[in-house]
Amino acid sequence: MLNGRIALVTGATRNTGLGIAEVLSRYGAAVFVNGEDQAEVDRAVRDLRDRTGGRFHGAPADVSDELQVRGMFAEVAETAGRLDILVNNACHLGVGPGFLDTTAEFFDRVMAVNARGYFLCAREAARLMTARGTGGAIVNIGSITARNTIRGRLAYVASKGAIESMTRAMALEL
Repeated sequence: MLNGRIALVTGATRNTGLGIAEVLSRYGAAVFVNGEDQAEVDRAVRDLRDRTGGRFHGAPADVSDELQVRGMFAEVAETAGRLDILVNNACHLGVGPGFLDTTAEFFDRVMAVNARGYFLCAREAARLMTARGTGGAIVNIGSITARNTIRGRLAYVASKGAIESMTRAMALEL
């Protein structure tokens, strides 16, 4: 189904992202595996190759850092020549203090990964996809907490609401 397609999955060194990368590969895509830590990215790529025999490439970057994101997408373009699928999955879980004890720094870090990171990666992916005129798919992983909130995770809940709204705005423009 995805033979010959090129995918990038952010936050793909464990949990949901690792599973998404594996499934995309099993359907035939070559997958760039993103994570913040080079050693974790290398381990995930090795493990995925061993399990699936698929084509995987490391794509280490902090998704909240614009220069690192630009570098990651430049590497994808240089290595693969294009990008067909972006799965924005990187996530700061925002587990921390309650609302009254949440610091601005903690709030900003959660938003930086979960909202800013999705924005930066989607923008670079869309630029790469539209430059070739081939289009593609951008999947932003949200959460039900955008509508059904939970206690003690204010920054996380706010970031997931931002992702939901941002996705609608991107869809309208793209």
